[in-house]
Amino acid sequence: MPQQKKQPSSYKILAINTFQMGISIFLFVQIGKYLDNKFGYDETLKIIFSIIGFIVGFFLSYKTIKKN
Repeated sequence: MPQQKKQPSSYKILAINTFQMGISIFLFVQIGKYLDNKFGYDETLKIIFSIIGFIVGFFLSYKTIKKN
């Protein structure tokens, strides 16, 4: 008799998605801050990279939800 895979709980999936989204946004904002300071922009790149971080985090969350 084949064993079925145990499905992770919805709370675990929600926690994983929260951390994925938060970490990706945080990292991209930090990259944007660094580049703003390096090139002398006034928070332009921070805003652009935060949007990119949100899109990346959303994509990772979507893939996680779709997989489960």
